[in-house]
Amino acid sequence: MERPSINELGAELTHTTASQAAIALCLPFLAIASYFLFAFSGAWIGAVLSIMFLSFISYGSTSHDLVHANLGLPKRVNDFFLLLIEMLCLRSGTAYRATHLHHHKNFPHFDDVEAASAESLMQSLLNAPLLQFKLWLWCWHNCQSKRAMLAVEAAWFVFFVCLSLSLLPHNWVLAIYTALVIGGTWVFPIATVYVPHDPNGKDTLTQTRRFRGPFFSAIAFEHLYHLEHHLYPFVPRHHWKQLAHRLDPYLDAHAIPAITFAQLMSMNKTRQR
Repeated sequence: MERPSINELGAELTHTTASQAAIALCLPFLAIASYFLFAFSGAWIGAVLSIMFLSFISYGSTSHDLVHANLGLPKRVNDFFLLLIEMLCLRSGTAYRATHLHHHKNFPHFDDVEAASAESLMQSLLNAPLLQFKLWLWCWHNCQSKRAMLAVEAAWFVFFVCLSLSLLPHNWVLAIYTALVIGGTWVFPIATVYVPHDPNGKDTLTQTRRFRGPFFSAIAFEHLYHLEHHLYPFVPRHHWKQLAHRLDPYLDAHAIPAITFAQLMSMNKTRQR
């Protein structure tokens, strides 16, 4: 059974409405605004939750769709929002796009710096603090035409960190924002690399795991469709669930296992015996 084309699955899966694009673009800025509103009012639980949401909705959703140019925006608008959102999160949008698109073409090649954490959980944990720097450095060495923008992003990062530190005697809000957004990137190697990928898979169908069930849908907010994304990277995030449903017969025909919470619990009990 050959992989169905996007037209067979439904060409509407590649479409993004103006309202869907607007919501995707607004959410990161709302999260940032929420942090400062909560922080300046002393509601630190809300502030921390806002940054957790920002990390999730930017890197795993909005910025990710911008990397793939899946929101139907003009190129300049798409690039502007990718760079702006990632810079506000103290990351490099330039490096994110270059390394992520390289990852799609080359996983699990040794030169796939984004997926260097796929082998083991310990490797993911060790790689976490320096991942963003490694992505930036890879792009600097491999994308010479982008060095000017990379330099701007690096200068912004240094400036923001120095500004945060200089304000510490007067107010901790900006410094805590800086620490939280940097710390938030440390979960990326686990959440976006180690969990969904299998570097020992023999082909594109087995190198990325297939998750199903209400548990994974709930904890990942309908984002854990990485196999489907690798097969059809041009489908925007808001259509992943539909894509997965329509792709199920094809995956079933190829005996691709669907990982559910019940299956994980069963495997854990078996190991404990």
